Amino acid sequence: MENLAYEESLADEKEKALQWLKKSETKSNDDIFRKFLAITQNNKLVNKNQEEIEFAELQNKDGGFGISKDYKSDVLDTILAVECMEKSEKDNSEKITKAVNYLNLCQNEDGGFAFSGEKSSSYLTALVYRVIKGNTASFNKAGKETLKKCREYIKSNEKDNTLWGTDEETMKNSLMCSLALAEDDDDTLNRISVISNKVAEDGSLFEDIELTSLYISLVNEYEEAAGKLNTGNVLIKGIKISSEKERIGAYSEVKITPDIIGMKDNYKVIVVVSGKEGYSQMLNTEGNNTYLWNTENNIGTFEVLVSIVDNIKGEVIASRLKAVEVLETFEVQSVNSNISPKAYKINSGKKIIIQPSAYVLSNVSDEITAEVSIIGDNEKVLYKAENKKIGGENLKEVIFDDFTYVPDIKDTTIVRVQTKILRKGVEQKTKNNYVKIYSSTDENRIDIDYKVSSNFIDTTTDNINVDFSLSGKGLSETIKRKPMDIMIMLDSSGSMSKEDWKKAVDGAKLIIDNKQPEDRVAMFDVTLNRYIGDFTNNEKEINWGLERAYGKEPNGGTFTYYAINYFSGFFDEDDRDRVIYLFTDGTRSQGIDSKTLDEDKIREKNINIYGVYLENDYSMEKIEEAKEIMEYITEVGGGRWVNSKDNGEIISSVRELLGDIFKMAGRNVKLSMTLENDIPFSKISFDNKPDEVIKNEDGTTTVIYNRNYLRVGEDRNLDIKYDISNMFFEKDINLIKDIKFSYVDENDENIEINLDDIKIGVSNNKSSAIPDIKNEDESEDESTVKIEKKEGNSILSHNKPEETIMDENKGQVTGKMSLSDNRVYVGDDITADINLTDYNNLEKKKTNTRIVLINKDDANRIYITDGEMELAGSNEAGEKITVKTKSYEEGSYIAIYMAEINGEMTALDVAGIDILEHIYILKVTAGTGGNVEDKSGEYKKNKVVTLNAKANKGYVFDKWVSEDISLDINQVNSSQINIVMPDKGVRIKAVFVKEKNAGRGKDDKNTVKDNKNKEETANKRGGSKTDLNHSNKAKNNVASIDNRSVKEEKESESVKYMENGKSILSPTTGDFITRDNIRIMILIQCIALIIICVALKKNNRKEQEGVQ
Repeated sequence: MENLAYEESLADEKEKALQWLKKSETKSNDDIFRKFLAITQNNKLVNKNQEEIEFAELQNKDGGFGISKDYKSDVLDTILAVECMEKSEKDNSEKITKAVNYLNLCQNEDGGFAFSGEKSSSYLTALVYRVIKGNTASFNKAGKETLKKCREYIKSNEKDNTLWGTDEETMKNSLMCSLALAEDDDDTLNRISVISNKVAEDGSLFEDIELTSLYISLVNEYEEAAGKLNTGNVLIKGIKISSEKERIGAYSEVKITPDIIGMKDNYKVIVVVSGKEGYSQMLNTEGNNTYLWNTENNIGTFEVLVSIVDNIKGEVIASRLKAVEVLETFEVQSVNSNISPKAYKINSGKKIIIQPSAYVLSNVSDEITAEVSIIGDNEKVLYKAENKKIGGENLKEVIFDDFTYVPDIKDTTIVRVQTKILRKGVEQKTKNNYVKIYSSTDENRIDIDYKVSSNFIDTTTDNINVDFSLSGKGLSETIKRKPMDIMIMLDSSGSMSKEDWKKAVDGAKLIIDNKQPEDRVAMFDVTLNRYIGDFTNNEKEINWGLERAYGKEPNGGTFTYYAINYFSGFFDEDDRDRVIYLFTDGTRSQGIDSKTLDEDKIREKNINIYGVYLENDYSMEKIEEAKEIMEYITEVGGGRWVNSKDNGEIISSVRELLGDIFKMAGRNVKLSMTLENDIPFSKISFDNKPDEVIKNEDGTTTVIYNRNYLRVGEDRNLDIKYDISNMFFEKDINLIKDIKFSYVDENDENIEINLDDIKIGVSNNKSSAIPDIKNEDESEDESTVKIEKKEGNSILSHNKPEETIMDENKGQVTGKMSLSDNRVYVGDDITADINLTDYNNLEKKKTNTRIVLINKDDANRIYITDGEMELAGSNEAGEKITVKTKSYEEGSYIAIYMAEINGEMTALDVAGIDILEHIYILKVTAGTGGNVEDKSGEYKKNKVVTLNAKANKGYVFDKWVSEDISLDINQVNSSQINIVMPDKGVRIKAVFVKEKNAGRGKDDKNTVKDNKNKEETANKRGGSKTDLNHSNKAKNNVASIDNRSVKEEKESESVKYMENGKSILSPTTGDFITRDNIRIMILIQCIALIIICVALKKNNRKEQEGVQ
């Protein structure tokens, strides 16, 4: 065949066929699916009021669909259902997966598919090929080869002039095969031309729903592929939803790809995800016409609204909805345990404290359990306990209560601390840590530990803090270290040799070298009773005093007691520890020195005294006397003394006392670590500057902290802070490695401890868990596949290169909107508080703004409110736009804030809002003698409510009474009436009266007379019978409305109804009795007249007979 030109008449024929199809009734699943597809493809704007198919009710357990509900599955109905589910606005991904798995089992060896038996059908094979080819991954692993065989089978059965058949029985083969090949075959238009010759005058193909639907679809397919659709009628053909996981749950990355044709340069796409409670988010394009949405901790059904907006006019040209179901997900992504200490001394009696934490990504809150086990040699469980916490939806990091364990271990070993996180008894995540158990004879020690501010980070984390803590432990650790005043007393008497004097000064220097920066030192000459240096922590002053003392020649007496008593008064500052360090040969100048120490002052000031006895070659008697003096002094001062001769030298003696003076837990303290280069060193800060910083060749940095000693009870913190704001990590961060800690204990042994490397778990708020399918049949095949974007001809898309999109976003003007409420009633005003920033590059000093509300239930309902914003020089401007909803329809809306940016109306922000109709209270009651059907409740304006009153035995219905609505005479006196709910609350009451005997003539006469008087009274008040009848017809049983509130109304036994703006009294029960009597009288008169007429006629006949 030769190629034919596109004929505009095709569009007319398609429209005629579409109208015929809409009027047709469906009788089977086949017809339901085909009609749905044809109508859905031709909807310009989404309309949720269009009837949706309940696929879950029609799908069989094997995943397939039959010709009707619960009927055996077949390929035809299944593939039609798959196509419908893809086009549907609802999320049918689970049902599609099950259906495609069913189809996978049905393909024949020749590549075709059969209706029944084994013979393949061109029609069915083409249908499967057409639907599945855009989603090979969901078909099977060899999808491309499968589709290739399908195509070969279809092409092999085509005939030159008659295609696959053109009569009524075979036409569907040609239609479906042409459809399957429409996008990728040159003969499509020729095939349409052949088929079009068979279209009847009424627009149908053989008056058949199936054939007519297929014909419409074929023309649509060609128009789209060839770009022949009227570009003024832009069409959102569909919305593709894809995810890396086969089911979408919490923190899933969802890709949204609109399939759009007919785009223009001045059109832009707005993609909004909305849900309940006003949730809305406008998505940014990720390039290639794809928009990314992270579900975060949301759950339930969400709607993706794709709108095409004319940027020049600011009008919504087309919209379409697609539902996304976010299933319940609970994923424990990481687990961590902070353990202290990480090295444990045998028989210390201390506790090992374990604090587990778990990082959870979930959209529900649930109880999780931390189970901690401590496992020793041969996998023996030494300890096991559990702790429960609630975590999930709004709590990502779950921190459990501390677990405590006191080891009863006699030998050095390493124990394993196992932390399990369980949910509903099922293990979610496990982590193992290790604690070293060591043995030591030292009384004092230094423990090291670290804590990290968070074990896990995500995109919202700005900082990571690592706090290393050094703790001096020992018998006196409950006594916390205070800043210290150290008074060094040097004996410069003549009995001291010059060598001992210099050694004593060196000993003093050793004390000074081991002081802390906050400690102060003063030096005094015992012999001269004067300062060598006053209390100071200034290193220069202290060293200057030492230099002066070093050159002194010993000479003079020894006034030890006097010096201690006198200089003790110089300790004058509170909240400081006080220590005297005495260097002396022990002898005193008798008769000159004080007789004794001022023990009360020493104890009152809490002064500790330590001494180094410099033993010389005096007589044994003198030596013993000196030792007694040293024992007495240190006993009063609560310290101790050492003999330099026993230690070999003064320096060793001083070092022995240092631990006591400073209560040393350890000395020569060193902490080194290597900072990994995952975070640049420029982003790291230190509260305590390291003593050494070494740059390594691999880009890492080693930092070293040195300290002379750590006192028992002293805690030192070394904080390292990482600034990670504006940084993104795809994998866990290696923070610190090679953490080494060492010190020398009181036994001069070198203690070394290696700590575990520090790594931080990274969550990009992207869950890897696959949510469970609710109500899943256990026997079903749970094999699933990914949903992938269909690769289409570029003519069908409005794709832009990613580079172009990035360029467009540079220096972009931004704006935000907040609504006064996300739930209002029709008629209420909505205040949209909008702002605009970064607009300095705009030419104009003011800009047009617009709030567009799109009804999600019917996108044809679009409401626009315009505004104008003054642009101030501060580069940030604001405006409040009042949206009046008086004419709005009830429904859920997406509000889009747009502003004119360089001549184009640009969408800047979105919000969700529900607009509801007012609900009013109706209260229906019954008086004595009857009851009413209870229709009390809440109703919207204009709702028609039927009220029915029933009288009890011995009573009759009288009338309805209400002060809230006006009723006409027919409504008042009818036991069953319809009222229309006004825009206020209504109270209405049914009144009943006792029955009266009809045969009492005197009463009847009086009743007639009374009734006549009432009618006359009514007429005098302005209401004639003629006017009343006219009023009844005009009102047509609809209740009129007055403006009073229900709360202000009082019940009344009388009813008013309006006629020409005047009140008319309602008739009473007696009026009805009078009318009944009148009717009887008239009836009697009529009967009498008939009898008279008959008698007259007989008489007349007799007279005529007599004349004859």
